[in-house]
Amino acid sequence: MLFLHGAGERGTDNQRQLRDIAAWTEASVQAKHPCFIVAPQCPNWREGFQVYGSNSELVNTTYKTYAGSEKQWKHYVISPGRQSTGKMSWLFFVNDDWGKDTPVESYFRGVKVYEAGQAARAKAVDFRKAPLTAYGGGGRGNNPTVEDDGATLHMVGDSRKKIPLPYTLTKNTVLEFDFKSGARGNLHAIGFDDNDLIEECKWVQVDWGAAEHSMPKEPSFPMRMVTELLPTLQKEFPAIDAKRLYIAGLSMGGFGVWDLLARRPDWFAAGVPICGGADLETVNTVAPIPIWDFHGSQDGTVRVDRSRNMIAAIWNVGGEPRYTEYPGVGHDSWTKALAEPELIEWLFAQKRPAGPPPPPTNLKATCVGVSKVELTWTPSTGDESGIKEYRVLRDGGEIGFALEPRFTDQEIAAGEVHSYTVIAMNRAWLKSTPTPQVWAKTPADTLPVRIESVESQGNPYRVEIHFEKAVDPKQANEKADELLQAVQRFAKTR
Repeated sequence: MLFLHGAGERGTDNQRQLRDIAAWTEASVQAKHPCFIVAPQCPNWREGFQVYGSNSELVNTTYKTYAGSEKQWKHYVISPGRQSTGKMSWLFFVNDDWGKDTPVESYFRGVKVYEAGQAARAKAVDFRKAPLTAYGGGGRGNNPTVEDDGATLHMVGDSRKKIPLPYTLTKNTVLEFDFKSGARGNLHAIGFDDNDLIEECKWVQVDWGAAEHSMPKEPSFPMRMVTELLPTLQKEFPAIDAKRLYIAGLSMGGFGVWDLLARRPDWFAAGVPICGGADLETVNTVAPIPIWDFHGSQDGTVRVDRSRNMIAAIWNVGGEPRYTEYPGVGHDSWTKALAEPELIEWLFAQKRPAGPPPPPTNLKATCVGVSKVELTWTPSTGDESGIKEYRVLRDGGEIGFALEPRFTDQEIAAGEVHSYTVIAMNRAWLKSTPTPQVWAKTPADTLPVRIESVESQGNPYRVEIHFEKAVDPKQANEKADELLQAVQRFAKTR
C-alpha cells in the first residue's frame, strides 16, 4: 500500500506523513488484510543541499553532517543528479537565518562541478570572475566577500546569492567543495537551479488551483524517488504480491495518485485519489484501473470539477470508476473518505491480472434469413479480474462488442461469405487470443414472385412471397397461389 501525503506533511522528519495512514495500520485491518505500508515523505524545497543549520524541513538533508565540526573545514562530495537532472543556469549559496539580523556565517571553498571520473580535469570556481546576484529574494541582502584569491566565498548575515553556471546535470554529476561555519543559522546550503525561484517540492509540479493541467514530461524529483523505491522494496521483500500493489493519496497526494497511475499503469491493482486532479489526456491509460475517487463539493483549494471531469472522461471511454462527492464538504474530504466503511474491503478485493484472460470457446455462427448471422459462444472462465466485454471480429476487423456470450451481425448482404472470431477482454483491458475462426454464408436473395395485400380484422398487411433459389415461373406462380390462399385463410381466423 503506497500512500502519498498532502502538502502540509512535507518535510524530512519522517513523521508527519504518517498522520493519515491509520486506515491501513489498524490491528483489525492488518489481521484481515496484512500488507506492507509505504509512506514516503516529500521534502519542501527541491533545489538545495543542506550541510548545516537548525532547520531540517526545507531542503535535502542527506549531507547535513557539519554539526560537531564548527569552525573547521569539512570536505563534501555531493551527487546532485540523484535529486534533479537537466539544464541548470545557476549555482546558489544560502546562509539563512529567517531574515534575522544575526551573525550567521558560511564559507564555501574550492567549489567544483564535473562528471564522475573527471575530477582531475575539473577547475574550481573563481569567485572573482563570477558575478554574484541575489537568489530567491536575496535574504536581507548582506554582501559576501571573496577570499583566497577567488577560491572562497565568505557569507556573513542572512543572505542568498547565486552565480551563473550553465550546466546539464546528469546522474553522474559531482559537486565538490569545502565548507566551514563559525555561527550556525537556520539553513546553510548549496544547490543548482534553472531559474531565480525557490520552488516548493510537490509530488506533481503543477498548479493545484488550476482548472486543468498537462502531465509534466518527467516525474518530479520526489516522484522519481518513489518510482525507484518500489522496485527496490519488491526485491528486498519477496513476499510482496506484485498483483496487489495499491496507491492512495490526498490533496497534493491525490495529484500524485493520478500522475503515477498514468506513468505506471502496469503496477497498480487499484487507486484511491482524494481531492486531487488529473490530466484528462491520460484517460485511456488509467481507465482500465479500478479507481475510487473522492472530493468535497465545496473544495476551495482543488476544484471539485477536477474529479468530476476525470471520472466522466473515464466512463466515456469504457472505464468503471467509483466516485463519491461529499455535499458541503471543503478541502478536507479525506476525513470522510478514509472512514468509508466499504473502502478497505473494496480496495483489497482488487487484483491485477497476471495476464490476458483465456479465450471464449465453442463459437458458432448461424444464418438468420438472408442478412443476419447470429453468433454464440461459451464465456471465458478463470480470469481473476472478471470479463469486461467480448470483442467480435468479422474477417479480421472489429465490428462490435457484447457483454453477454451472443452477438448478431446485421450489417451483411445476402449471399456473402464471412469469417468470425471473438476476443475476451478483462477489466484490466487485457485481451485474450482470438477464438478459432468460424464461417457463415448467407443465402442468396431473390426478388418476390408475388406481392399481395391481405386484410385481417380491418387491418391491411403486405405479403411478399420469395423463393430461396430460382424456380420455373409457372411452378412459382402456382406455388405462390397456394401460399397466398393459406395466408388468407389464416388471416380470417385472426
